Amino acid sequence: MSPLIEIALTQPGPESLWVTFFKSILPGIVAALGIIAAFTTYRQNSRVQASNLLLKLEEHFNQLGSKLFFLEYPETCYAPIAPILSQCMTNPDSLHDDQRKLIMDVDECIRFLYICALNAPDTLHFLKHWPWKWLGSTSRLPHAYMYYLRQLNDRTDKPVLYSYVRKYFPTMSDWLDRNRAALEAQSMPR
Repeated sequence: MSPLIEIALTQPGPESLWVTFFKSILPGIVAALGIIAAFTTYRQNSRVQASNLLLKLEEHFNQLGSKLFFLEYPETCYAPIAPILSQCMTNPDSLHDDQRKLIMDVDECIRFLYICALNAPDTLHFLKHWPWKWLGSTSRLPHAYMYYLRQLNDRTDKPVLYSYVRKYFPTMSDWLDRNRAALEAQSMPR
């Protein structure tokens, strides 16, 4: 065989350089696509789990029903229980059976809202400025629950409830204090 033909066969041509280049980067492209697919699957699964959790919370929220009225109606529903909450904080042994039942209902509502707070981040952030506005809240906590959490944190209209939560639910009150500004910044439930 002639030396020119041997050189031509052993020297890579322009097509083989491109083929070699693509063969060398192909594993990286496949790995990047695999990572993107895994991340997308993870995000979708997280959203499904968060949705399932919210459905379960909503079922329990519906079961609470009228027990939450003490947070919604300050004059008709909160005012009658404020003295009972005070009595519970000062002398819990003096409560009658119906008062104990009422305290149990209030505690059930507060525990439900505490579970909601546990499903929210440790500190709520609401991104309202462009370009982050499209992200919305960093919380999976529905706005309706934020409204009720805001009511638990109301020092002026519900001072006895505020003190009650501080005394019997210290972890919840710490979370409420950390998130006071974020809860107050939220508008009424949508």
